Amino acid sequence: MGVISTDGMQVSLRFESALNELPDETSSYFSTIGNKNVVHAERKEDDPSTVILELDHPITAKDNDYLYVSYDGNGPITTAEGDAIESFTTFAINNSEYIIASPWAEDVDPDNVLPEYPRPQMVRDDWMNLNGEWQFESALADDTVPTGQTLDETILVPFAVESKLSGVERHEEHMWYKRHFTIPKGWSGDDVLLHFGAVDWETNVYVNGNEVGTHKGGYDAFSFNISDYLVEGENELIVEVKDSTSMSQALGKQRLNPGGIFIHLFQVYGKQSG
Repeated sequence: MGVISTDGMQVSLRFESALNELPDETSSYFSTIGNKNVVHAERKEDDPSTVILELDHPITAKDNDYLYVSYDGNGPITTAEGDAIESFTTFAINNSEYIIASPWAEDVDPDNVLPEYPRPQMVRDDWMNLNGEWQFESALADDTVPTGQTLDETILVPFAVESKLSGVERHEEHMWYKRHFTIPKGWSGDDVLLHFGAVDWETNVYVNGNEVGTHKGGYDAFSFNISDYLVEGENELIVEVKDSTSMSQALGKQRLNPGGIFIHLFQVYGKQSG
């Protein structure tokens, strides 16, 4: 069995016997590991029974816990006694802590997340962006709406709960989102719409303890008129999300075995002239 390094760039394979030095071409006799190519193989300097495989790109922490490693048996690996190593397939334990991130990920400001209007061709003069830090908590089927409660965690909206930028970085199938907001005085007498860019998959929305709407489907934007549920001063907004990734749902890259793109996205609420 092997071990993947914390930076995801190396795989250590320990053999039962000490090995001879490895020729340069040894790496070509190994399979890809987690879709990464082995570009160099060498015997560990202080342990002749261990081979270090260097990869062209890092294995990520999101890859499987164990990854296959194969050697075709046609290569030049031999024991110190001169015996050739036969073909084998084994597992490598994934200890990688590497997370893929764009060059702009570190520039995300939790106090000013994606501040631009989501539909630049239809910008309103009066609108408020609800992106930012929300309260967050896993939910159970028999939970009551957590009105007036403080949730256990926080999440950065609009990033998917599975993503590093969300701050949660795990898969959930049932969850609560919560935050407070205050309506500007200049919006008095107008309709206030709560807009969602998309939520995967079933959404229940509550304002000040009142259910204002439900939506199913992870690919389309939707809105609710929340005017009748607002109060002066601070208002409480709770969003319940359910996503079992059931095969009865319309699925894109979402799978129970995460490896694609997950979308839990809600953007803004704004004012409609009345």
